[in-house]
Amino acid sequence: SNVTATSTVTGSRTSARWIAAAALAGALLAGGAVWLFRAPSPSVAPVMRFSVSAPEGLRLGRFALSPDGRSVAFAAAAEGAGLFELWVHSFETGQSRHLERAGQITNSLFWSPDARFIGFVAGSAIRRIAVDGTDLQSVTPIDDYNGAVWTPDGTIISGRARGGLLKVPASGGMPVALTELDAARDETNHTGPVMLPDGRRFLYFRASRNPERSGVFVGSLDAAPAAQSARPVMGLRTLPLVSSSPDGVVHLLFVREGMLMAQEFDTSSVTLLGSASAIAERVAFPQVSVAG
Repeated sequence: SNVTATSTVTGSRTSARWIAAAALAGALLAGGAVWLFRAPSPSVAPVMRFSVSAPEGLRLGRFALSPDGRSVAFAAAAEGAGLFELWVHSFETGQSRHLERAGQITNSLFWSPDARFIGFVAGSAIRRIAVDGTDLQSVTPIDDYNGAVWTPDGTIISGRARGGLLKVPASGGMPVALTELDAARDETNHTGPVMLPDGRRFLYFRASRNPERSGVFVGSLDAAPAAQSARPVMGLRTLPLVSSSPDGVVHLLFVREGMLMAQEFDTSSVTLLGSASAIAERVAFPQVSVAG
């Protein structure tokens, strides 16, 4: 999985600094998908470079790279405004388009696996909209959202600021519990699910009032809340990204002391292999929030 990416993002100074760092990791994550279609040989991966500027008079928020690597959805807001609006930038046309029907949204986005829809939160509900700005739907009400992922089988897994993970059909419905807090570990919330290549298991962050008990765990769509694995994969304060190469090798990407690191991950034994390698320097990444 030798995928290299560079990126330049312009906008307000604070937002640009965060997005430029996250873009590097996000582009690395998407590189595997791009590699499948463009790489001339398995040993040579393409370099992905892109520049996204904030629309005139707006500042950039967070963004999400599409699974097919062709677009990036991003949030943008007027200086001083608390709420954002949804935009999509196409790498094929080089143009950014405002998805006006989405209205005002929170600063968080995620894609459907087929890159046809964008998920977001607005009005205390998870919503979805087609990438062309049509087919706006409300998926489910939520009042303590903290990160989500859209699974290959059409389920949305949502993290919470206070509580365990929830799951709900992407077509709409009421959410049900997927994980539950462990009182013995003094846990406060489960957040930021990230899918593993098998499409059934995922990584997520368990936060505890005792920082030594916080960490990244593996969950399963097929397990009951009480039956989820209680063995941590790694002790991080940020969630890793998952990079899967065409030959099936999986790496976790994470930030350590300002360095973007990669470490091989055995999905069968759910363990890290070897030592972590540095990919890039001077990288910042948002810390996982812990509700007290």
